[in-house]
Amino acid sequence: MDKSNSNSKIISASEVGQYTYCPISWYLQRVGYRPDSKMLDIGKKAHEIYGNNIDSIEVIQRHSHKFVSFGLLLLILSIILFIMEAFL
Repeated sequence: MDKSNSNSKIISASEVGQYTYCPISWYLQRVGYRPDSKMLDIGKKAHEIYGNNIDSIEVIQRHSHKFVSFGLLLLILSIILFIMEAFL
């Protein structure tokens, strides 16, 4: 949050969550304090990696749905051909 909003009387839903978790941390961020912590940097990097993994999984899932659809189409075609051959 930038300093222009720090004096605002309106708070966001995410700020309510931050306040519930730790009122002191919420207040410090509200007045513009930005912590400088190695663990915070590690946490940010871990979240970035996690987000990238989620994005990759979503792409893989979309591709797998295409393959499943194609497989079902082939199965249906093979059943149709099997039935047609049985009656000929």
